[in-house]
Amino acid sequence: MSDWTTRISSDTCQVKSSEQQENGSFSAGDEPCKAFEEDGFCMKGSQCTFKHDHAITNVNYIEFLFEYETITTSGNNSNDVSLSKKAKKIQQVIHTSQKPKIAPKSKKIKLTENIKDETTTPLTQLTEEPFEIPVEYEKVNFEKPLIPFDFSYHTPTHVRQKMLEDLIEIHSKITNNKKKAIVLSFQKEKEFYTGSFDKMSYTRQFTRFKKAQAPTSSSQTVSTQGNQEARK
Repeated sequence: MSDWTTRISSDTCQVKSSEQQENGSFSAGDEPCKAFEEDGFCMKGSQCTFKHDHAITNVNYIEFLFEYETITTSGNNSNDVSLSKKAKKIQQVIHTSQKPKIAPKSKKIKLTENIKDETTTPLTQLTEEPFEIPVEYEKVNFEKPLIPFDFSYHTPTHVRQKMLEDLIEIHSKITNNKKKAIVLSFQKEKEFYTGSFDKMSYTRQFTRFKKAQAPTSSSQTVSTQGNQEARK
């Protein structure tokens, strides 16, 4: 009788445990999985049995702001989008009027002679083929890319990493910009989060985001269709 009672109680505990895992409900003492703690994401996907209290389960779109814009807030203006310090510095350099240095006459003469020599000889340089943006990114505006897709902590790491690598590579090719530092933000329902990473840390994916105010209304007009590749 005691063995039968023990077996019944054991089976009951197993059933309760499986129900808790399916519902994501655990006792207060349970901690998130190690992957979630270290990377901010869980690669186990739906197989993970831990409850991720702070997991962002659905994101409407993610916005990649390459190197010169950061969504910030100032005062009570929720629609304020201000440039980062780096962007302001870039603007100062661009708008600073500097007088061009006048080269010595001798150098000018040598330069024109070189040009004449080059024009007389036939050009044998290979022409570079035009770069074509992949179909899955053809609707992306790389001046200020808005990438709509379903995104969660259970999105496989290789999918997120592949998307980042693609966007960075495309952006560098079409803009002749080799810098890989980007700022990005995403929206969950009506809340916006921002984060950033550089070429040394981008493979860790979208970690440590902060809540931010909504960007300008123009940034909110995006498609709600998800990126099929990221829906995993």
